[in-house]
Amino acid sequence: MVLAGQRRGQVLSEPSLQTALDAIKTYLSQFKNNIRNEFFAVGLPDGETRLHVLYSDIDWFDELVELIQTCRSPGGEWYVLPVTNIDAQEFYLVDAKRPNEKGEVPTGGAY
Repeated sequence: MVLAGQRRGQVLSEPSLQTALDAIKTYLSQFKNNIRNEFFAVGLPDGETRLHVLYSDIDWFDELVELIQTCRSPGGEWYVLPVTNIDAQEFYLVDAKRPNEKGEVPTGGAY
């Protein structure tokens, strides 16, 4: 499910990082103008406790690279995941609304 990532204590070499970025870009490019070209990225920079999160599509690839660079040191970690499972054509993240205090489920808008 992970397109690319770096565990804490690991540092990707420049060629390995470039290979990972190329693989992510290739994956996202094949679904241009489609929900499947979206990604979810999460990173934790060395010495921080606040996660850096980015949920977007290929148009925000430069911001993804920036997140990765911020979290790339040996004490940091980062992961990039697809939002959908291409083979099963389903979302990895829940696409749902929850009922309000009256048990009513809204039909539209953010909730």
